Amino acid sequence: MLSTHSMPSVEELCDNIGLIDHARLMLHGNVQEIRRRYAENIFRVEYTGNRVALANALSFTGELVDSKEQGDHGTARIRLAKGSNLNDVLRQLLPAVQVRGVQEEIPRMHEIFIRVVSETTPENVTAGMTE
Repeated sequence: MLSTHSMPSVEELCDNIGLIDHARLMLHGNVQEIRRRYAENIFRVEYTGNRVALANALSFTGELVDSKEQGDHGTARIRLAKGSNLNDVLRQLLPAVQVRGVQEEIPRMHEIFIRVVSETTPENVTAGMTE
């Protein structure tokens, strides 16, 4: 058993966790399964070509979250549209830009901790009771 506030240590050392905040068990389970559960269908796409062409190619399969360009190379963060999968997005992108790499963004435990705790603050709990 390990008690720590260091989320990188949790990811490195633990298979299963119990996340406790103010004496309340907020979430528990396998670290990798929790990280996957909190994924937001965002992919980082490295490409060569024009950002506008990339954004236009997404049409109904995805949404450009943000991008960075350096010359004709760029990195775009793309959120898949509901009902779309990565293959759908790639079919749209390949005629418009050269895809050099793709990686799914899986949140770190620190990000998940912040999200879980902020969603259950007393203000949010109270607001949820009155709505």
